[in-house]
Amino acid sequence: MILFLPNSYHGNKQEYYNARLRYSLFQNSNMSDQFEREDIIFKSDEQQIYYEIATYLTEDWTNYSVKIDENNAWRYGDHQGENTLATKAQIKEVLSNVTDFWIRGEFEDGNDDGGLDKVEIIAE
Repeated sequence: MILFLPNSYHGNKQEYYNARLRYSLFQNSNMSDQFEREDIIFKSDEQQIYYEIATYLTEDWTNYSVKIDENNAWRYGDHQGENTLATKAQIKEVLSNVTDFWIRGEFEDGNDDGGLDKVEIIAE
């Protein structure tokens, strides 16, 4: 499951460049069949940048904080296809017309529960 965020995050969001995305997640599952995917996605029509979190969350609320810039392992493309480290120009291009903004909420094949809270993007 990918959690779609409201339309207020869509449109020209170049002000997100160099900002910090913060949010909290939890999962309650067997934690026996975790899988890799994009954890954060900004899309602009057919283009996208994404970020993968290095560790899986737990049953406790876990806080995440990711800076949106070319120095923090954002990738351009998609997880299962062509992808490269995103450049400043690619990040800004996608942010200039955000059509979708997703945070992953599914980490386990099979039954599980999860939650997302406190999503905010703060200029630094």
